Amino acid sequence: MNMPMQRLSISGFRGATNPVDIVYDGKPVVMIFGENGTGKSTIVDAIDFVCNEHAGPLAERQSTPVKEFLPALGCRAVDLKVELKWSGNSWKAVLSGAKAKVTGPASRPQARILRRNQILEIVDAQPAQRYLAFSRFVAVPHVEQSEKTLRDAIQSVNLEYNDSTRDYAEALNTLTRLRDEDGATTIQPLVWAKDKSKSSSQDLSGRAQRIAELLSFLQSAKDALTGLSTAKEQEKAAKETVDSFTFQLHAAEEASSDSTNDLLKLLDAAEGFIALHPDDQRCPVCEQNINRSDLLARLAARKSSGAAVARHRAGSMTR
Repeated sequence: MNMPMQRLSISGFRGATNPVDIVYDGKPVVMIFGENGTGKSTIVDAIDFVCNEHAGPLAERQSTPVKEFLPALGCRAVDLKVELKWSGNSWKAVLSGAKAKVTGPASRPQARILRRNQILEIVDAQPAQRYLAFSRFVAVPHVEQSEKTLRDAIQSVNLEYNDSTRDYAEALNTLTRLRDEDGATTIQPLVWAKDKSKSSSQDLSGRAQRIAELLSFLQSAKDALTGLSTAKEQEKAAKETVDSFTFQLHAAEEASSDSTNDLLKLLDAAEGFIALHPDDQRCPVCEQNINRSDLLARLAARKSSGAAVARHRAGSMTR
């Protein structure tokens, strides 16, 4: 960042017995150095005069009026003038009575002057008081933000440290348990783990292959068990279907058995009717001519067939 101060012009002020123009070249930091009495304090007091309307440290240490000690030697108070050019704007300050009178834009540059006696106070003060003496030159919000950032960083590091410590303890406990299960209780867990890590890769590959085969067998058994469960479900459903069909068949057989019995009764009745009317040559139902011998033979054959069916059904129902 470039220095926004561009020019400082001093005339009749303090040690500036002749007009002085100081041009700044835009560097971010400007250092003024020189022998005692060469005007370093005059430059600083001129900046304080135009920015803060302050007559410098002598105003608090002298009883002489400002209008008498502030003008340069051989200059009058009306000849005193300080002009500051800053970021393209300029301010002019003259002495009006005992005070500075500044003309220019309302928003003047801010200047904080740290005098020698203030520096000595900071150096000599107790640690708790140094910050108070120096606070007006410090951007407090930035300091507080920095302190908050530092506290957050410390807290984050502590959390990470605690997490790492806990993870280390858990890992060490796990190694200790594995070592004990391996029967090497006299060996330090880390030493045991290091030795185990040097095991032959072929041995580890063989164990991995056997584990893979075992997992394959387990998967096959699981698939077979699933298939068996499915088959049992299908068997149960088929049995329920067979039972339903068997029930329906028995019902149908019972109905058919009743029909057969009714038919046999009808055939017996027809045979008895024909026997009681030997001279009747017509069918009593359709009144068609009949052959008694053939009709009686057919009735006997049907009765014999129906009786055989009835005996078969009776035997099936018994079984």
